[in-house]
Amino acid sequence: MMLDDLQIDPILPTAKLARMRSHRAIPGGTRIWMGACAELYPLVTNYTIRIEIENPEKPGRKFPTEFYAPMEIGHLCLYVYFPMMDDLVIQHVAHLHLGLARIWPRRASDLPWPPPWMPRDGSEFEDFANLLYHSLRIFDVDRAHHFGIKES
Repeated sequence: MMLDDLQIDPILPTAKLARMRSHRAIPGGTRIWMGACAELYPLVTNYTIRIEIENPEKPGRKFPTEFYAPMEIGHLCLYVYFPMMDDLVIQHVAHLHLGLARIWPRRASDLPWPPPWMPRDGSEFEDFANLLYHSLRIFDVDRAHHFGIKES
């Protein structure tokens, strides 16, 4: 949320920010995965991806749809995905399970620490973060239920 607040035009709605302040509630739809990086330096690295589409009601203005922010903090890697919609089922490709454990929404995970696979350095961290983002498969809840698709 701090990263979103640093944007020229933050996308988190005021109501969700107020709910976070009053109830300490992470906005619905948010997913957070945890991993590790073998290299300690640089101590902190991150970048953000903000996806926008044309707003048909206001030509020339963009409509924010999602925000993705992978962060490496020492050996800890966090991958935060925030879509504007709450009710989603999100999957990523199976082989990424070797380097990730979803920690939000809370989920039991059997990922050992350190994980069986982790990026060796900052460059591999960025490649892995991009692979995760580009492999996300997003379904609305009804469609996922209809086809038996489960969250990863």
